Amino acid sequence: MRRRGRQAELEARLARLEQRVDDVEDSVDLALAPDLLDDLTQRVGELSLTVPTQEDLLDLRLQTARVATELAHLAAEVRASIGRLDAESSEDLATVQAELDALHQTVASLAEHVPTAPRTLLRKV
Repeated sequence: MRRRGRQAELEARLARLEQRVDDVEDSVDLALAPDLLDDLTQRVGELSLTVPTQEDLLDLRLQTARVATELAHLAAEVRASIGRLDAESSEDLATVQAELDALHQTVASLAEHVPTAPRTLLRKV
């Protein structure tokens, strides 16, 4: 009896395996259908046209390096321009301050000679 139980169990497992093999065969048949293969071939062809090559990637790296170098040069030029403008504005500010000081001294000097008492102002008019 034990032998029959074991044999029945093996036959059931074998039947399940056969069913799984049949299912896999059906899946493969569907996946390899001529129209699906043609579609797959077309998609692979399209992908091969759009996928970047090693040369494309190298060109991109070179172009990126050139752009980075140019940006570094531009940044240096901008910093130099800012430095020049800062120096010029400091010089201009010093010049304006000197002119204001001179004007202040002139006004102060003139103010000393202007009569401020009301009687003095009335006599000259």
